[in-house]
Amino acid sequence: MGYNHATLATGLGILALPAVQLPSITSQVAWVLCCTGMGLFPDWDKDGSHVSRMWGWPSRMIARAINALSGGHRWGTHDVVLCPLVCAALLTLAARHPLSQIAAIAVCIGLAVRACIAKRLWRVGEVMTAAISWGGAWLLVRDGHGAVVDWLPAAAAVGIVAHALGDVLTEEGVPVPVVWLWRKQRVHLELFVTNSAVERRVVAPVLSVLVVLAAYQVSGIRSWDGLWDALAHLGRSLPVA
Repeated sequence: MGYNHATLATGLGILALPAVQLPSITSQVAWVLCCTGMGLFPDWDKDGSHVSRMWGWPSRMIARAINALSGGHRWGTHDVVLCPLVCAALLTLAARHPLSQIAAIAVCIGLAVRACIAKRLWRVGEVMTAAISWGGAWLLVRDGHGAVVDWLPAAAAVGIVAHALGDVLTEEGVPVPVVWLWRKQRVHLELFVTNSAVERRVVAPVLSVLVVLAAYQVSGIRSWDGLWDALAHLGRSLPVA
């Protein structure tokens, strides 16, 4: 469900933009990308998932550790209450030291890159993804832009909730928040089977259309000229090395 998780997280991230009120188009794009990437994060509890293949064997080892700590696939990392709180706490702690800032930013960049791959927007290998993730994080911290921004925990929560909303529709579902710690219970609607024809041929196109409609509604762009102007403004606002 990599494509659908990333797409749903993109849509929710766009819809949340008016609430977070970010000052520039650069920060707005960064917000949406972070939400999109965090839409894949909960599946870091499974070796072989999109995110576990992010950096090759290192991210696979992390997936095995997360799997053990979270109680297995679709348990702790899919808890819509505990997982966002834990992520928020870790991101807050990460802001205290440059090395932990690099690690946190590298994860966010890697997730965003992996989400773009899941959406088939581009294709890069594990080594290149690692280089982009850690190189980009190092550059941001070196240039004084590495502090974990205030909205990062909120973006993580949006992505995690989007992921859970997608999984609750499937046959396996997601854990009952908090309760699963002592009583293994799940909630599921069983509307379709993961990676089934329904998901690929119906759910995926519908989500894609909804993202376009969300972008149309929130951005205020109503013409091709408006789109090009927004892209040009984004290009001018990007930091130049």
